[in-house]
Amino acid sequence: MKKLLLFFIMFFLITIQLMALNVSKYKIDVTIDTETHSISGVSEIFFPYQKGNILVPIGNKIEINSLFLNNTKIAVDIVKKGNENFLKIVPVYFKDQNKLEIYYYGTFKNVPQNAMFSQEFMNIGTDGYIKDDFVYLPPDGYWYPHFDGVLAPFSLKVKTKSNLIFVTTGNFLGKSSDGIYNVFSFSEDKPVEPIFLIGGKYKVDKDYLNGISIYTYFFNEDEFLSSKYLAAVKRYIKMYSDLIGPYPFKKFAVVENQLPTGFGMPSYTLLGQEVLRLPFIVYTSLGHEVLHNWWGNSVFVNYSEGNWCEGLTSYMADHYYKELKSEKDAVNYRRQLLVNYMSYVKKGNEISLSEFIERHNPAQRAIGYGKSLMVFHMLRKLVGDDVFYEALKNFYSEMVWKKASWEDIRKIFEDTWEKVHEKTLEEYKKENKKIPEFEKNLDTSLDWFFSQWIFRKGAPEIGIKLNMVFQVSENDYLISFDLTQSEPLYKLLIPVEIVTEKGKEFRKITFSDKEHEFQIILKNKPLKLIVDPDYDVFRKLYPEEIPPSISTVLGKDTLYVYFSNNFKNSESYAKIMKSVFPKKDIFKVKTLEDALSKASEGKCVLFFQTPSENLNSKIKDISMQDIDIKDGNLFLNSKPNPIMGNKKAIIVFKNRMTQNTSLALFVDDGNEISFERVLNKIIHYGKYGYLIFDGEKNILKGEWETLKSPLILDIK
Repeated sequence: MKKLLLFFIMFFLITIQLMALNVSKYKIDVTIDTETHSISGVSEIFFPYQKGNILVPIGNKIEINSLFLNNTKIAVDIVKKGNENFLKIVPVYFKDQNKLEIYYYGTFKNVPQNAMFSQEFMNIGTDGYIKDDFVYLPPDGYWYPHFDGVLAPFSLKVKTKSNLIFVTTGNFLGKSSDGIYNVFSFSEDKPVEPIFLIGGKYKVDKDYLNGISIYTYFFNEDEFLSSKYLAAVKRYIKMYSDLIGPYPFKKFAVVENQLPTGFGMPSYTLLGQEVLRLPFIVYTSLGHEVLHNWWGNSVFVNYSEGNWCEGLTSYMADHYYKELKSEKDAVNYRRQLLVNYMSYVKKGNEISLSEFIERHNPAQRAIGYGKSLMVFHMLRKLVGDDVFYEALKNFYSEMVWKKASWEDIRKIFEDTWEKVHEKTLEEYKKENKKIPEFEKNLDTSLDWFFSQWIFRKGAPEIGIKLNMVFQVSENDYLISFDLTQSEPLYKLLIPVEIVTEKGKEFRKITFSDKEHEFQIILKNKPLKLIVDPDYDVFRKLYPEEIPPSISTVLGKDTLYVYFSNNFKNSESYAKIMKSVFPKKDIFKVKTLEDALSKASEGKCVLFFQTPSENLNSKIKDISMQDIDIKDGNLFLNSKPNPIMGNKKAIIVFKNRMTQNTSLALFVDDGNEISFERVLNKIIHYGKYGYLIFDGEKNILKGEWETLKSPLILDIK
């Protein structure tokens, strides 16, 4: 799904008539001139009769040459709303069916210098550019006049004298030449969102799967990756066709981008060169973008209740791949989502899922992707796998080529659950079996679930208190405990694990009170009680459950930096940090005593030293993790790692003085250029607690174990 959804901001600026406009089709004919960085052409918009004035967004880069409504030339009337320009069309010449022809010209030179795209941060920094070796024109720059958020079929012709190859949404109809221009033709007969236009010096490869054309558009130096990507796309299309329904388009293309993007548009994905080259992308992010062709690009999002599709796509892609690998990997993935929420989401930036539209910062991602994913996971745990996947198939078949909201999801899941329940009751009756009480009394209403998770901010905080354990008979034991939660109260399905002398037993407890006593009868002596052992519930973590990691440092708005006396480049390093993280307050402290004082106050302090120095004993003493530096080695859990030469190490550790804040140790060789590049890279390593780089190449990464959780009770 197209990630740059700035049109939602415009929702509040434009008239109701604009958003209600039913566009029948766009017909676009443009000429790209790479020497003058310009685009010229005509955008034809076909639409039925409309009442009132129509405002066509044209942005700030476009100049209107002339305007025709139903073949009659009309005056060009530009109005300004906020910082955007609109073409005003009055309904004097409106008919039952209308054609608006807009002849225009625009120059796009805005090549970004420091574009960023990662799980935590996104800042592309351009509304489009045209140059001799690449063309990047997102709809936000209005390279063709169109209505934001309006779904419509389109046809497109691109003319160019350059040797660039162009690609966009929909079907590629072919390339031709009129003797002067190369002409690329595209069309899509299904309704789609406003489109990107991409052009590059590509080597194009092609394959097929069940009548679907699969392409790669790679730069020459990366063409060797093509076969791997073609094979992976075929696997994903087959997998999701089985899970959800038929693939909705006639093509899928993997397109390489000069910018560091990971976008999924209808029928193709736009991956940055650095992203494309990462060896794990074909096993992770690629599948996520293929899946967006079901969620977001053919079942569209009704943003009036927020954006559901990023969470669902992440759950059926990123989380699903972890599940396929191992249950432990899936558990760790969910735990990290909760860690990210605790690291980045604060009182001032908290929103509900009904308010989430797209992500521009880590807090928005932690909610719109992480919390949303966990909601779908909890929904699956509530209704069961059979109902969950049947409901997803029903959701797709009922809502394809329509805009869907959280309310649509609720209704379809509720209906599916009710039908499956009725079928189960019928089977019991046919077989003359007694209906279990839980089936007989099952309530398939989901109002409460969506109300608390979609429209409410925040997360519950769960506690446990052990009351008593005693032997009630020779083989039976009773364990009594209280579950607690902070207000506002949630209705929760809480998994509980009891470790006994002869194995593990599991229970699911429905809990909706501030405090409630539960009693469980066991056949074996209990040794340990664990609440939510696999992080199945979206909840606030205790500090003991949060291992120190890069994200726990990046989540801080204010950082204090201490450089050892032997560190020669402290001033330039401080400037680099402020440049890479311009929204953070970064303060340099002069002495180790000042740094330790800030740490004792719970501040986040970064300690810098050279590889040749041993770790100061005062820093070592405040670390709750087993770290040390001596004789040119970094010791992690007593295991030595050489750090001399061109090495850089970043170690995050818990502060023993406060036990709930993270500190970081940077061991650096003093190379400013590689430091800046490494600093830009660490946003990709948020879950890790320690990293070692050789120059700019990561050679070691790892996670710290979590400390004992208050939700784990040892029974004596």
